[in-house]
Amino acid sequence: MNIAEGFRRLVPAEFSRFLGYALSSLEEAVRRVKDGADRGYYSVEDANACAALGIYAIRTTGKLNISVRSRIPEERAARKRGERWRPKTRKSPHIIEAGTSDKPH
Repeated sequence: MNIAEGFRRLVPAEFSRFLGYALSSLEEAVRRVKDGADRGYYSVEDANACAALGIYAIRTTGKLNISVRSRIPEERAARKRGERWRPKTRKSPHIIEAGTSDKPH
């Protein structure tokens, strides 16, 4: 939820802040899963499988946050110049423009 909300902000500093919230929530969820297994709510095997997914999500979200934070200086520089920051658009290698298909006609 935090990741989606932050993404809609379209500004690296704000997105990064929401990713931080998401990381905290993920870490709490992993801890709660382990506590639940200790209290017998579910098996240790199930808890370990769930915790492994949580740890993977933490690592992935952390790497995304590093990438987003690298864009913050660009955003701040644009604001200093009085411009609205916009991410640089990149052409996707998966999009085929009209008339550039390799297929024979």
